[in-house]
Amino acid sequence: MSISEASNNHIVVFALHGCGPCQDLKDYIDQRDVKCEIIHVGEDISTEVFKRIYPEAEGFPHSTVNGIYVGNLMYYLESGL
Repeated sequence: MSISEASNNHIVVFALHGCGPCQDLKDYIDQRDVKCEIIHVGEDISTEVFKRIYPEAEGFPHSTVNGIYVGNLMYYLESGL
């Protein structure tokens, strides 16, 4: 998927305030005008609910495209997968 095709997909980023990699991804999203939903864990959704929904999550940011975990969203968008 190219960055221009990203708007055809439902992209969700789960992030934490104060998280360096989360801020890097948010900056990347803003600079490239990627349409996505950013949900702050501990603010928009509780940590407990997040862990129940994504028990396999091992850090932040946690990104999904159409409900499927994609790992590093920047790499995913740049690679054209």
